[in-house]
Amino acid sequence: MGRQWLAVAAKAAVSVLLLAVLLQRIDIAPMAARLAKLDVVVAALAVAIVAVQLCIAAQRWRLVARMVDVALRSDTALRIMFIGQFFNQTLPSAIGGDAIRIWLVTRENIALGKAVSAVLCDWVFALFVLIGLIGGSLPLLYGRVGDVAARSGMTMLVAAAAVAMAIFLILGEALASFFARWRFTRPLGTLAADFRRLLEAPAATAGLVGQSLVVHVLTVAAVYELARALDVAVPFADCLVITPPVILATMLPISVAGWGVRESAMVVGFGLVGIAAVDALALSVCFGLAQIMVGLPGGVLWLRGRRINDDSG
Repeated sequence: MGRQWLAVAAKAAVSVLLLAVLLQRIDIAPMAARLAKLDVVVAALAVAIVAVQLCIAAQRWRLVARMVDVALRSDTALRIMFIGQFFNQTLPSAIGGDAIRIWLVTRENIALGKAVSAVLCDWVFALFVLIGLIGGSLPLLYGRVGDVAARSGMTMLVAAAAVAMAIFLILGEALASFFARWRFTRPLGTLAADFRRLLEAPAATAGLVGQSLVVHVLTVAAVYELARALDVAVPFADCLVITPPVILATMLPISVAGWGVRESAMVVGFGLVGIAAVDALALSVCFGLAQIMVGLPGGVLWLRGRRINDDSG
């Protein structure tokens, strides 16, 4: 437990440090003025989009779980996903959203190994589709961003992901068999075998890709609507180019709920398409708050579930 809280403290330090660096470079007064002009109705639409995105992600996860022999009811998957969002975005705790999802799946009489596969396979699949979306938006990137380093970096990232996926498709079965030989690597073999199953049914795989794309595009739409709410003039196409790499950066487990990393990435990313740093920072803060608001119902579900368990005990 001590090591877990040490990790949380390290993440908090990264978030604080990155935010402090940004705030030293950016005048707070213009950002406060921008936030004061927030159109609440349009911002509420953005929050609703994030909520819808989470509902679709829950159903994608349910399909992934079913493909790796984990049976989850639709309402159960939705409940667990919202609770995971609550832990991910609202609580700076030692228990992350994915960890709480795994634990809650085991409470449904599912073996721990299968629970881990259901969550991690969903995470990895969503990651590859996100990188695929970045790859698909490269022509837009090249048309809107003149920075050679940014263009080259995104191109190399997409190429590396494509090579990794190709290697896994060719050697995935062999890797699964190799890791399955030893007890301490057997979980990796099981995970590799389960993930490969997601790619062996073309119709189901296409469904997972489609749902993942919708989830990611809805994230872009939420950022765009928040920009409109703040009266920041940024075209949807620019949001489509910049937001996926920002989300990819926030997936790095080095900060608390992505705070600091997301703000830094948005300031740099939207700066490439001419958005002022103060406006990009305000946009990022609003997006982070929208994520927290969507996670709050998960907290209610968590507390309600604990109360029921306490009463039954």
